[in-house]
Amino acid sequence: MVPAHTDPVWKKLVTGEKELRSTQLGINMLLTNNRLKYKKNSTPANLSELCQYTREFFVKYENTFKDELKQLFG
Repeated sequence: MVPAHTDPVWKKLVTGEKELRSTQLGINMLLTNNRLKYKKNSTPANLSELCQYTREFFVKYENTFKDELKQLFG
């Protein structure tokens, strides 16, 4: 099960405090895009929205990104 978007790991992932090593192009593109969006608008509301969006992506493709989820929450 993927943790809630309020889990601190999502914030660290979106802000770039936590790196994720992945060969999955989709994840890498999502994180790069979200980090750029956060740099342009670093408000708490935007951060929360980006964390939610990132989590939803992982939920949608949970079976594909098992290794990445283990890396983040394992």
